[in-house]
Amino acid sequence: MGEMGEDYPLRRDKRGRLTEGGAPARASDRAFGLAFAAAFAVIGAVARLAGAPPSAWLFVISGALLIVAFLTPGALSPLNALRARIMDSVTTPPPPPTPPPPPPPPT
Repeated sequence: MGEMGEDYPLRRDKRGRLTEGGAPARASDRAFGLAFAAAFAVIGAVARLAGAPPSAWLFVISGALLIVAFLTPGALSPLNALRARIMDSVTTPPPPPTPPPPPPPPT
């Protein structure tokens, strides 16, 4: 019997949950909305404390994400999928280079 990923169709993600092999589990839409709502609120607060001009739009976006995350988290699914696709393209290493073809046999 080998490692879990070799002989077993399920594997554990970062939180210890069992998922099917293949692509890693994506964050829930509610967690995505809450995380980005917090990020926009923190950026807005830091900008305001630093004396930057009022950046009310950061708090508006934060509030909107917070409301949508609690009321209809499924509406954030396309944005969450886009975020996952962007993160995968940024964090996935490029494939290894293909080896050169073998030399022709001597004649």
